[in-house]
Amino acid sequence: MPPILALALTFAFIIVAFVLERQRNPEVTSALWIPLLWVGFIGTRFPSQWLGASGRVQSAAAYLEGNALDQVVFLSLYACAIFVLVQRRASIAVFVRNNKWLTLFLFYCLASVLWSDYTWTALKRWIKVTEHVAMVLVVLTEPNLKQAIDRLIRRFSYFALPMSVCFIKYFPGLSRSFSDWTGEATNMGVTTNKNALGHICFIAGIFFIASLLRTSKSYGDKKLWYLDLLMVVFVAWLLMIANAKTALVCTLLGIVMILLLTKTQLGKN
Repeated sequence: MPPILALALTFAFIIVAFVLERQRNPEVTSALWIPLLWVGFIGTRFPSQWLGASGRVQSAAAYLEGNALDQVVFLSLYACAIFVLVQRRASIAVFVRNNKWLTLFLFYCLASVLWSDYTWTALKRWIKVTEHVAMVLVVLTEPNLKQAIDRLIRRFSYFALPMSVCFIKYFPGLSRSFSDWTGEATNMGVTTNKNALGHICFIAGIFFIASLLRTSKSYGDKKLWYLDLLMVVFVAWLLMIANAKTALVCTLLGIVMILLLTKTQLGKN
């Protein structure tokens, strides 16, 4: 199959998966696109890496300064998240009261900027950390929290998993890296290294196995069940092709725990 056709079919599959997912989680607002895009960039590649504009860092100064495109994209998503939280009247006082230790840690990190050798860089890193909090709060303030979390994980997986398969099979130049020490080739999919791909497979594998066990008998539309099953197949193939042994072991242990918990729950019922 020509690579361009494979990529087009992959995008078509992702669109269909997103449409089917809307049937499962209808009570989610469009604001969830903000953390979804943020997680998408964090979990796969930064915007500059997707556009092939990053490359290797040439100097320490360039590393400290960061990439301008990445900064613009992430700050824009951050600003959108803050806007949504203001519109939803999210209370800072409530956040501080419910997260005292996290708030103390953030203030300590902010204070550490004062004695840092690289004050401006440290401040930018601190702002980057607070982005995590803003994105989490956008999800937590959704009208239906359960559906919001479900959509976030599903849509990220619906993009990352099939795109990784497509990249590895048809675009090896974009999905393969080589060890600086041995020159050994490894498959990384849409991420930047095989361990990052393993992390995605671990999270998605646990999630979709649990989903299959929880809802297989209650699906009104079997297409949704088969879609979950296909994601599990993608996870299994990517774990083997990436040779991510740690992620594979963790995924298998997680599946065993889910099966044991499911059996225990059925026994109580």
